[in-house]
Amino acid sequence: MIYRYYNFCCKKIKTILKSQLYFSSPDAFNDPFEFGFIDKRGPIPKADEENIKQCFQNVKYSRGDTNTEDDPCCRIDVPTIVDQFLTMGVCCFCTNHNNIPMWSHYADSHRGFCIGYDLCSDLPDGKFSMNKHNYFIRNVDYNPETRQTPLFLNEKEFAICVPERIIFNKGSNWQQEGEVRLITATPGRKSFPKEIFKSIYFGCRVEQKKITKMIILLNKAGFSFKKFQMIPDWKTYKLTQLEIL
Repeated sequence: MIYRYYNFCCKKIKTILKSQLYFSSPDAFNDPFEFGFIDKRGPIPKADEENIKQCFQNVKYSRGDTNTEDDPCCRIDVPTIVDQFLTMGVCCFCTNHNNIPMWSHYADSHRGFCIGYDLCSDLPDGKFSMNKHNYFIRNVDYNPETRQTPLFLNEKEFAICVPERIIFNKGSNWQQEGEVRLITATPGRKSFPKEIFKSIYFGCRVEQKKITKMIILLNKAGFSFKKFQMIPDWKTYKLTQLEIL
């Protein structure tokens, strides 16, 4: 089970009721280090198309012992790689529903809600297809130092390096988020079966009338789910949950 935090924004609620998830583009993220390439020359800003193209000009697929610049079969298709990277869609989740910083930052200071999705059961390699879209899901790695993106790679190394060092890598100061990322080829809203929606957790500061209205809307939309409200445990500085019957 993975979790996504929301505020009571009308657009977000409409997206949920349509059984959709919103995927952001790389240039929409608030961390300046996100999706940035780092080579021997230094950092290359995220979503900077010309700089990323320049970064990849010397990247090659190696074919046996052939590594010459004159061999077109050794070169990566730079425009294609850049287009795929800059136009991907990313949807972010959390590994738990009682993460206090997440409630504070992404759920309107505990006045929002959190939804539990069952998206990663029985996915040993993190890959799956749904409604004609291909997806890849993985936990984010957190590191105290930036990780250089080598510019001379074979095809297998490239496939490993880009996800590990760029897409699923963040600074350790974000570690408290416990982030899980779901990626696909393009940004925007994508439809998913209602069955992946398993539970909803309302923040400890949500008014009862909002809880009641949201539950009614979800029931009318055909969702089947468990519902809870988060309760502060004043002995432990933790959040507990109370099931709504």
